[in-house]
Amino acid sequence: MNDTAVDVSCIIPVHNHRTHLTRLLESLREGLTDAIRHEIIVADDASTEDLSGLCAEFGARHIRVEPNQGPANARNAGAAEAKGAVLLFFDADVVYASGAAEKAWRLLTQERPDAVAVSFMHQPFQPGDAAVANYQAATEHYWTSQLFDDPNQDVVEGCGFASRSGAVRREAYEAIRGFDPHYKTNAHEDYDFGKRIAAHGTVLVTRAPIIYHDYPARLARVIRNLWVRVHLFIPYVLTHKAGLFKIQISPKEGRIRLAGGFGFPAAAALALVPTPAQPVFAAAALACLAYYGAGVAPFLRRARAWSQSTVFTVQCALIHGATSAVINVASGLALLRFLMGQRAAPLRSPVH
Repeated sequence: MNDTAVDVSCIIPVHNHRTHLTRLLESLREGLTDAIRHEIIVADDASTEDLSGLCAEFGARHIRVEPNQGPANARNAGAAEAKGAVLLFFDADVVYASGAAEKAWRLLTQERPDAVAVSFMHQPFQPGDAAVANYQAATEHYWTSQLFDDPNQDVVEGCGFASRSGAVRREAYEAIRGFDPHYKTNAHEDYDFGKRIAAHGTVLVTRAPIIYHDYPARLARVIRNLWVRVHLFIPYVLTHKAGLFKIQISPKEGRIRLAGGFGFPAAAALALVPTPAQPVFAAAALACLAYYGAGVAPFLRRARAWSQSTVFTVQCALIHGATSAVINVASGLALLRFLMGQRAAPLRSPVH
């Protein structure tokens, strides 16, 4: 391949995770074809494992990034070395689906000249995966699907960017100066990038092809991720007057989680206190519970249809309730920190 003639650069930030990276590189070797001129760049974020031989085995360029600074910086390092007109980002824990590179190239360079980025959806359920992993897959797929008005619609204008499997025009990426390396962990750098890239042009979400993502299998890890994300998200939103992005968390989902994770337990606790307002609090608790139940029921029905399992559906209900409580507690603490003067970092470029 001519080094200067590349349509799509596949960029993979990674810190260790050799097993995940091997699976992704295998899927890229099987799925990428000569129909699209491509290159694969692995941005090695100071791994303690030697990944250079693995990359060479699969024909991927191995770029060593020192010291370890997180995926945002690694993506930028990979993009700096990329030759493609379209930058297609993958996290190491996804599996490539045939046709994704061609779809991204076609949308961003031919069919939608107004578009600057496109994100791919992930599986709703994977038999054999842990319940916690499948819960995350189901809830993310469900809420992303709400962007589409028509079940036959393939592409929709969205907001935000899925950095684990999404493509962006090189000129748009450079115009907003890439990902913000201020974020040292895999949390919030995607929201920040999505906010800035959406201000630069139209962003898309496509239904197909579906990209498999290996979600965390332990509830403790999910709670940790939510806790970190919320503590970064709350001050950012309040400082920059940034709204919710449906590809991250929709306003409707936010209201549902607020009612179930905060409104109901708070009102129920107050209803236990013998005061003249006790009936009011009891009614409020029932109203919040009813709103939460009505809001989460469609998701649970979809989870049941995808899994064909009543047990998994019950597990989804329990995990959703638990994570809603965690999100609300974390939000309250983050709000308190914000009011005490711990502000968010400034945006790297203006958002209009």
